[in-house]
Amino acid sequence: MVRIQALLADKGFYGGPVDGYQRGEMRHAIVAFCKAADLDRVPTLTPGDMEVLSAWEAQVPEVPDQPNRVEVDLERQVLHLVEKGRVVATLPVSSGSGRRYFSSIPGFGWAWAFTPRGILPMKDCPAP
Repeated sequence: MVRIQALLADKGFYGGPVDGYQRGEMRHAIVAFCKAADLDRVPTLTPGDMEVLSAWEAQVPEVPDQPNRVEVDLERQVLHLVEKGRVVATLPVSSGSGRRYFSSIPGFGWAWAFTPRGILPMKDCPAP
């Protein structure tokens, strides 16, 4: 388990402690890797998956004028945090399916599960 945690941490999928303990964030890291690598989205890794992880290099478009950004791959359902043009973290995401649904928020009613596409420059993002 320590080897898996260390590899996932080195490749930017896991930010928790590398101590051999299975935690929820570990399962999320494995699923994020499986999504990014187009593998079956399961919270376990096979020996073949470990080979893919060992050789993993995240691929995002080069954007020289935006070296620090967030890239969301809607097809694979992952978010890449890019610093100085290099992917430093990859997280699983879930985007809207485009389908109509009934909201669980009281008084909201029917809505569409929609994820907008586009680019928002970092300078326009609100500070935390």
